Amino acid sequence: MPSGVAVDSSGSVLVIDWNTGKGYRVPPGCASSSCVTPQEVDTFHSYGLAVDASGNVYVADYQDTAVKKVPLGCTSSACITVLGGGFHAVTGVAVDGSGNVYVVDPFFNNLVKKIPPGCTSASCVITLGGGFSSPFGVAVDGSGNVYVSDQDNGAVKVIPPGCTSSSCVTTLGGRFHDPRGVAVDGSDVYVADGESNEVDEMPLAT
Repeated sequence: MPSGVAVDSSGSVLVIDWNTGKGYRVPPGCASSSCVTPQEVDTFHSYGLAVDASGNVYVADYQDTAVKKVPLGCTSSACITVLGGGFHAVTGVAVDGSGNVYVVDPFFNNLVKKIPPGCTSASCVITLGGGFSSPFGVAVDGSGNVYVSDQDNGAVKVIPPGCTSSSCVTTLGGRFHDPRGVAVDGSDVYVADGESNEVDEMPLAT
């Protein structure tokens, strides 16, 4: 069951399988299994997947309650780094152009965390925003705004750069029924609304 997807700078699609824990790389133009290659992910049950401009892959490992960085060209668990720490569960993951990694820690914690470059322990993890209830997906735009799909609140929330409390979090767009995946491009936000069986599009935060 595909549970996470990302696209790298070459146009290859990266997919992670929830049931098997395996990752796959689908190159541009590939339309059959013959051109699909394995992608090391070192996980079993995972939701989130992200890739940076250098081709490094980031995995939100739900079962291991960890965020993992898989360097470009890594073919075994020996070259994988566990980032941050202190999570209860992780679902969504995103990375910005400076190498900061953003992760959603839902359910008991209901938190959004920022992992600075090189951070490999809980001591350097930063909590962003606040007031979430079962957040699930996360994305970040070129200005550093972080977008969170807040399931139980039926909303997409925006955390501006430097925001570490609920007082600076804003709600974007209208009411959603079950927002899960969220993604951004240069001008818009895309939200996968599970209960409505639709993908909604909105302008980026200004």
